Amino acid sequence: MSKPAEGDSVVMVDVPVVINQTFDTETESPKAHKGHVTTTWAVFLIFRSLVGIGVLTMPHAIQHFGINGAVVFFPIFAVVLLYVLDLLLQIATDLGYTGSSIDELIEKSGNQKYLRTFCIMNNGMMIASSIVNCIFAVMFLNWTSCNMGISSMCNNKWLLHLLTALISLPFGFIRRMGIFALTSMIATIVILITINVMMGYQWNNVIKDGVSSTATYFNLWHFGEFFGVACFSIEGIGLILPIRSVMKDQRSFKWIFHITAMAIVLWYMIFGISGAMSLGSKAKGIILFIYGSQLKLIYGLAMAYSISIFLSFPMYLFPVAQSILTNRWVREKLELNVELQNVRGEDNIPEKEEKMGVLVRVSLILGCFLVSLSGINIIDSINLAGSILNSMTAFVFPILFYINYFGLKGELSAGRKKWLISIMVVGVVLSIASVIEGLISIASNRHNSQEKRT
Repeated sequence: MSKPAEGDSVVMVDVPVVINQTFDTETESPKAHKGHVTTTWAVFLIFRSLVGIGVLTMPHAIQHFGINGAVVFFPIFAVVLLYVLDLLLQIATDLGYTGSSIDELIEKSGNQKYLRTFCIMNNGMMIASSIVNCIFAVMFLNWTSCNMGISSMCNNKWLLHLLTALISLPFGFIRRMGIFALTSMIATIVILITINVMMGYQWNNVIKDGVSSTATYFNLWHFGEFFGVACFSIEGIGLILPIRSVMKDQRSFKWIFHITAMAIVLWYMIFGISGAMSLGSKAKGIILFIYGSQLKLIYGLAMAYSISIFLSFPMYLFPVAQSILTNRWVREKLELNVELQNVRGEDNIPEKEEKMGVLVRVSLILGCFLVSLSGINIIDSINLAGSILNSMTAFVFPILFYINYFGLKGELSAGRKKWLISIMVVGVVLSIASVIEGLISIASNRHNSQEKRT
């Protein structure tokens, strides 16, 4: 990134693309080499980057919005999202750019004026993901203690947060992000098995007992929440360039990404519908925690997945901490060498830089648990994160980059510009609707009240 002028207090941040900073796509090393990744491995990496905790909220989101609504909207959402993300690939192709850094692409395409805002929002996505993972970790510990009959811990908010924070804090002292790659990969494999097992169980219940009498088929008033959750669950702007840059055949990436992403969307939709049809109004929050220890296989898989997520969520804080430490004002206050603010990689970081990184990560972990301690429901946090942050980086910024780049070249027709702006406006309107519903839900404590009744 370009260096600011003397006295410039603007935040200097790098886009927190975890896949680019965490591991080499074949060796799990930070030393990535272009042209090593096969098509099969690229498919796995796309799956790994798109699939996370969000899939576990699909039955809840679809139950609230409605099964018929999801069948109609989900495919449209996926097609539009992929269409917009493809705009970035068109810019990269036109520039002949084959690298992995999205901030570099933004600069090369003449979109520097959007870079700082984009990076700040991208960092916000990472922090929001960390908060969601903190809430998930507390929910997991509570679910485990209640199933094991540990009454002193079950539903004890303060004790649960204290223990979860104490378990998580040591991970902030780990100085190499790549260490978390293994737990992240294990989580990906486990969630793939877990979702398929749960989906089979739920469809079996539908076949055996019929559709739940409380299943919702269409409720427009909860569309906002569904949109926010969908944005959080399926947003891939951070993975496009890093995976593309290390593929053997970069020309095939577009179709590999599109086909894999559409398959994941279909998988999400089928899983969510099976949960809504099987559980009906019981499909609340994280579906994993609805099932108890009586279902041994699901219980065991839930334990394995939750533990791997529990251990790997500090990974999201590494790029955020790095971004904070590239701020000129922060570096001056911490008495760090301002000239080293754009140093990248894990092998050439000075000792003082590493210590400050530890301090920032530990502070962020504590901050995330303080937000969790406020009692915000995980669905509300996912909805707000998806509608405010993910939707902007997915539906707004790629369009702005495209219009500015091709507009300056004189290669953008008036009709196409209007079409792209209309997509952006619709995305912003849906985001506003999602935020409004999320704020109403928080103010009324709707989800927490529903889960207690359930």
